Amino acid sequence: MKAFTQLFAIATVVVCALSKPVAKAACPKGALVSSKTLTLSDGRTVVQATHACDGAVAAREELFPRTLSTVNICGLSCTTSCSNVTGILPPISDDCSAISAALQIFAGDLTSSTVVVQPSHLTSLSSGTCEFFLQNTGKAPVQECWTDFSTHGTVAGAACFPPNQPFFPEGLCTGAAGTWAVGSTHS
Repeated sequence: MKAFTQLFAIATVVVCALSKPVAKAACPKGALVSSKTLTLSDGRTVVQATHACDGAVAAREELFPRTLSTVNICGLSCTTSCSNVTGILPPISDDCSAISAALQIFAGDLTSSTVVVQPSHLTSLSSGTCEFFLQNTGKAPVQECWTDFSTHGTVAGAACFPPNQPFFPEGLCTGAAGTWAVGSTHS
């Protein structure tokens, strides 16, 4: 039984390492580009922030902007995977629900029903212990619908957080080309 447990632990680590095309950990301490706070009707707050994941790339982009067309990822499917690179605990489900509620408000109340994320950037919404993020690792800007951002983040979390066993602190929903991912993680 001990050998089986060890083999299972090793297999889990290998699967997680191989199935993690992008993760929030790939953008640690990225330079903050913008931030705003939304207060929900129940008093909870959700913070939307955008980070430049590679300072050198972001600075170069300001001097020599890319002319690639924005890739619309609204309505596209993604593949879920789980990661433990952000810690050991999953977020509290009520905190993730607050983000889903905020995304629905964004979809209905903003002048645009989409969010655009530049290459090598990550935009996130966080509330309490939960954070949803959209990371663009491609060469062209990506445009995601707020409603799909909510759906993808929820699906990613549902695949990896309790009651699933083993559970993980981060769930990813990665696009087919591997150039973008929506994730749900412990903040």
